[in-house]
Amino acid sequence: QEQVLMFGCHFEKLKLKEVESFVDETSKELTKIMRAYKTKLKAQAVEANNPYRFPGIVDDAEPNNWPAPLKLVEQVAKSISQFKPALPIIAVMCNEALKNRHWEEISDIAGMDLQPNAGTTLEKIMALNLDPSLLQQFDVVSNAATKEMGLENLLRRMKKEWDEMMFSTQLYKDSGLKILTGLDEIQVLLDDHILKSLSMRGSAFVKPIAEEVGAWCETLERANQTL
Repeated sequence: QEQVLMFGCHFEKLKLKEVESFVDETSKELTKIMRAYKTKLKAQAVEANNPYRFPGIVDDAEPNNWPAPLKLVEQVAKSISQFKPALPIIAVMCNEALKNRHWEEISDIAGMDLQPNAGTTLEKIMALNLDPSLLQQFDVVSNAATKEMGLENLLRRMKKEWDEMMFSTQLYKDSGLKILTGLDEIQVLLDDHILKSLSMRGSAFVKPIAEEVGAWCETLERANQTL
């Protein structure tokens, strides 16, 4: 799996929590395996006539002198450890909120084209040896992208709630006209959305959808006046 994550998986599809979980769980499992192997190999070491005994010294300070099973576990552990320096990169650059405009900004900061494509892998990004100061600047862009996506999602959720809202009507006296009824729930939702929309409108991260939010605020205000 580590080979897939490093070389075969599309860079943008990497998920920080999944990689962190993989590194943590695999490291713990390797520690258990190493401990179990050491116990077993030490027991085998005193069995002079055991034909399956592995040559090597279990507690030697030099890993090259270890029995083959311990060497193998150590190699896998080193392979897993290479992901730890990659975690900050994944956290900043594998953000689903990043759009073309954000990648253009990141590329401008780096002085090179970092827009991911079908051939981009974690191994290739790590090979660039990006300076930590650059990652800090990328992080500002990435965080802004996350905030922007949060506002976009909130706007979509509000609109969806109105798509699902049912209005009830009844005849008004003997006029033959129908009026809206049961408006309490609707008014509560409307008031809530007006407050949220005004807050969005004042956000420092609303610029990409400022026009859409402005139109939405006007729609809510007209609805409020109508009710």
